[in-house]
Amino acid sequence: MAYSVSETDHPTDRYAEYKNRVLTLVFGDKFGLLLFVSSLAFFGLFWRVGFFITDNYTVANGLYNAANGHLLVTDIVYGPPSGETPGMIAGDGGRYSRTVGHIVLTLPVMWALEALTSVADLRVVLTGLWSSAILATGVVLGRVLKKESLGRTAGAVVAAVVFVSNIAVATHLDGRWLAHLSLQITSMLAAALTSVLIYRLVSRTHTTRAGVAAGLVVILATPVGFWATIPKRHALIALCVVTTVYSFYLSRETTDSEKSLRFRALSYVFVGLATWVHAADAFILFVSLLVVDLLTASSNSRRELTVVFGAFGLSLVPFFVTNSVVTGNPLLPPRFMPGYEATEVVSTGGGAESSSSTGGSGASGQSTSSSSSNGATGDGTTEAGSASSPESVFAPVFTAVQAASLTVAELGSILVRHLSRTAERATDTHRLTATFVRAGYIESVARKDFGQSANLSMLEAMPVFAAVVLLPKAAVRRVRAHGRDALSATDLLVAVYAVVLTLMYLPRLPLHASITVRYLLPAMPLFVYTVFRFTESRELLQYPRALGFSYFGTVVIGTQLLLTYALMLEASIGEAMQIHALFNLVAAACLAVWVLFHSFVSEQARPVGAVVLGCVCGLTTSFLLLSGTMYLATDSGYVLPLIDWLNAQLSWL
Repeated sequence: MAYSVSETDHPTDRYAEYKNRVLTLVFGDKFGLLLFVSSLAFFGLFWRVGFFITDNYTVANGLYNAANGHLLVTDIVYGPPSGETPGMIAGDGGRYSRTVGHIVLTLPVMWALEALTSVADLRVVLTGLWSSAILATGVVLGRVLKKESLGRTAGAVVAAVVFVSNIAVATHLDGRWLAHLSLQITSMLAAALTSVLIYRLVSRTHTTRAGVAAGLVVILATPVGFWATIPKRHALIALCVVTTVYSFYLSRETTDSEKSLRFRALSYVFVGLATWVHAADAFILFVSLLVVDLLTASSNSRRELTVVFGAFGLSLVPFFVTNSVVTGNPLLPPRFMPGYEATEVVSTGGGAESSSSTGGSGASGQSTSSSSSNGATGDGTTEAGSASSPESVFAPVFTAVQAASLTVAELGSILVRHLSRTAERATDTHRLTATFVRAGYIESVARKDFGQSANLSMLEAMPVFAAVVLLPKAAVRRVRAHGRDALSATDLLVAVYAVVLTLMYLPRLPLHASITVRYLLPAMPLFVYTVFRFTESRELLQYPRALGFSYFGTVVIGTQLLLTYALMLEASIGEAMQIHALFNLVAAACLAVWVLFHSFVSEQARPVGAVVLGCVCGLTTSFLLLSGTMYLATDSGYVLPLIDWLNAQLSWL
């Protein structure tokens, strides 16, 4: 149900009309908006201030410098003063953060946060934003339930209580955290929008109820919620993947050829944006989309392909521009540059640069190359008498062609080597089991995680994934039906992308500091879409009471029991994580058995399946809450002072 739009000349009504159009474009309807604001409120419960992975130092330092007007990282605010952190590369003229797209996309968020902190304390601003998300959740929920007055009142009361409670125990939050917090906000916004897009996709392909359930599962019962507050690339890439799939579906759903072409081109635009964030992940998405798109398109005329690839080329412009700035080659992503290695310690917080990198530049950041045979001098100028020579006129063209050929050859070589390793390890049952079924203690991985077995497999981190056990049965039905409709084409795209993503990352899995197989996170929302494509899964939604009571009972009671059990055992972080892994595996097994044999169960016993699904999702939510607030806490605490206070009362390890 979309927002209504009225036509009027009154300024207030025109504003309402534009607002409704924007809300409809982004969220679809009030259910999408409810998912968005409630997701942000949920993420705030485990919003950590400090750094979870050392890679985040590099991105935050890059954003801090970008906010000051340059991509070159001259000032080190976070991490070691040398700036030698994972992801810092020796680029063209100095050191850069390799995650340029993530940084530039976050700049508006940081500027907005800076504007707010100019009139209020940072802690008050952040607590106020979270309380506003709670208020918005109450208001929109009231509209959904057609009890607007009750929703506004309850939302306002709860928001006021949590705001006052947090301020009462608040401590000062240093303004130097602005860049890192801005990156986290961008990641949370991306994760929330991912749930909205999955809701819109499933509601269009099936029912609104199934769409709402799918959107909630993405946030509450997958690792998307875990990584939402950790400013890695994963949430942004997941959003780009889902928007690509959704646009692709719309291009196949409509019968209007012009509208279909627009959505088809739009799907490639999101691939271009993903390239800006992470070229390797975008390449996987591009290959999957290109193959399926060309195979399933009703027409591949010259005009259509020109429009599609023209839009894709334009979407790559930011990628090419930032590559030129950072690496000096528009086709060479920063990730292919050598890592930065400091030779001298630099000053922090705006100090002068005093270190040199390994990228071939001196301390001043200028090239030290001598003049070449065509008359170019070391400072980039041209000697007298050489300006009229053809070689000097076309030198930039020759240089660009040479750089492009070298880049393509290098990328091709890397791809061939990677594919050969993938072919070798695709049949490694131990590797596949550790990635998808049971991780447990892996010495080579735990050694790099301070001896802790803190990593979970796909099934341990996302037990609802067990429902894909129905995939072979559904695939056979699809083949027999010879489906060529929009839904079949979208299913094919999802399947191809999931397989290609897994194969490309399989040589690196299992990996330390992965926690929830984070490299496969972009496919996890699509796995939720897959789960709700099965009739057996959607039928469980016919019993909302059984589903709701089992979910909330598991979250409210189960979370306390799990925490108490971990405290009684005096469990380490790794042991606590493995407790969740085992419970999740049991729940996953129950769900798999149910969806496989539900047809043999009487009608009266069908609500049992809803209870199983509720427990599966509830256990995952418990993991998100406990891992985010208890097991994996940071030294700098949480954005919400009340969470810090509760941690102090529990005296967790």
